Amino acid sequence: MLDLPRLVAHWSSHGIDLPSGATEEEIRQFESRHNVVLPADMRFYFQAVNGMGKRGVMDEDMFSFWRIQDVISVADELPDRTRDYPNTRCYFMFADHSISLPTYAIRLSSNATENTPVASVLSDFGAFGIGDLFASFTEFVTNYLADPYGRCQTIPEALVPATSVKPWWQFW
Repeated sequence: MLDLPRLVAHWSSHGIDLPSGATEEEIRQFESRHNVVLPADMRFYFQAVNGMGKRGVMDEDMFSFWRIQDVISVADELPDRTRDYPNTRCYFMFADHSISLPTYAIRLSSNATENTPVASVLSDFGAFGIGDLFASFTEFVTNYLADPYGRCQTIPEALVPATSVKPWWQFW
């Protein structure tokens, strides 16, 4: 279960003034526009806090969680880098670290029973990679709260062939 009180307390301790939650109409508009269904944990999150506010607001660890109004598919955000990756239309970016190093995206569909893994997306200096890291939004948030520089900082395996996945800062 998503520990929303802990997430809100964490952000408050970083001095973030949280916006009010998204309305049911805003959530329905997002789902209708993209022909997707949000998983229950993410819907609950957006209804309660709707991210950290305008895109670019970040905590002291340089994480930014976006409002539902800013959530966008990987394909729409990075059309020049994703044309060879057809599944990027199904992944919707909702947060980032250190101005998109990496970005986090959740796989959504119109089928409410499908799995909704969260992936790490790295697109820097012309490179592109995407790889599932967490089974759900709740698992992502739990890992972020436990150690933001732990598993959340893993880059996609596609960018590190024949090696174990490493945190992004060890890539360079």
